[in-house]
Amino acid sequence: MDDDEIDPKEVDITKEEVEEADELDEFEEDKNFAWMGRIIRKRQKLKHDLWIAVDGFEGEGKSTFAMKLARAVDKDFTVKRNVIVDPNVGKVEELILRSDVKAIIIDEGSRVLYKRKFASEENVYLNQLSHVCRKANKCVIICIPSFLDMDKGIRRRIRFWFNVPKRGIAGLFVPERNPFLDDPWNIKENMKMYRKSFGYRVADAAPNHIAEILKRSPNYAHGFRFSALEPEVEKEYLDVVAKFRTEMRFQDEQKKKEDKAFYKMVDFKNRFSLLVDRILEKEYMSMKEIAEIMSMDYHGFLLTYKNAKMRLKNKGGALLPDEAIREKEEKEEGMPDEDKGDLPEA
Repeated sequence: MDDDEIDPKEVDITKEEVEEADELDEFEEDKNFAWMGRIIRKRQKLKHDLWIAVDGFEGEGKSTFAMKLARAVDKDFTVKRNVIVDPNVGKVEELILRSDVKAIIIDEGSRVLYKRKFASEENVYLNQLSHVCRKANKCVIICIPSFLDMDKGIRRRIRFWFNVPKRGIAGLFVPERNPFLDDPWNIKENMKMYRKSFGYRVADAAPNHIAEILKRSPNYAHGFRFSALEPEVEKEYLDVVAKFRTEMRFQDEQKKKEDKAFYKMVDFKNRFSLLVDRILEKEYMSMKEIAEIMSMDYHGFLLTYKNAKMRLKNKGGALLPDEAIREKEEKEEGMPDEDKGDLPEA
């Protein structure tokens, strides 16, 4: 590359840092994470945006990679202190404002950063949080199933994107700083390159083959190999996740109950409105007609009516205008259908 040519990676990772990474063996896990940690801390000192995305299929090790990366940034890292598995904006903001925390992991980022309507209240707030992160020198690492599922505005704030295609493998990508590009991540170009390299058959791709193909991307910066977490760290993480999932199941059940009650109330209001319309059209309606409109069991409706009538009498209230007709209908209730005559109209 000529001196007057601009490497699009140099804004986020300098030429010297790229050369340093090229000398590293990607299997040297500690050295690679230490290299990345230095780059992140440098950006923190310069008060640059530091939103990092880690994506990949479930179970491939996104959270493991994210925690190893966070440890390279924050020497006091613990799961309880640095990891948020319930990523609502309030908890993110609370952690951002802590001066002793340098790296934050949002472990289920898709819940707050998923594609939403343009300028939605939550995404506007997250954009505001990114400015707070920059002023507070915070590194926010977002674990998400797919980088492309992120809101486009949030995606433009991402400075480092780590893709975890297979367990133990990660590729680092950086945006191309080109003012004429609509997509600094060259998603379409990278997709064509990836498919062409595999010939549209990726099911049996070997990890080493995938790692080599990722290097062909114009956004590629460095490759990582990483091992499993220490047993005690993994247990702490799994306990936190299990607790969160239990809480979420409870919240989901409560939400279903509330939704059921809400829709039942809406249905009742609609039926009651229909009943009022029918009453205005007709001077008299039989109990069966009313029960049918209200979607109630006829016998259950009669029992409800009788109880209401008794309460009214006990309170000394006046009888309903059609009380005589109702009582006649109640007496006929015990007769076979063929013995019941048409009730007279009021």
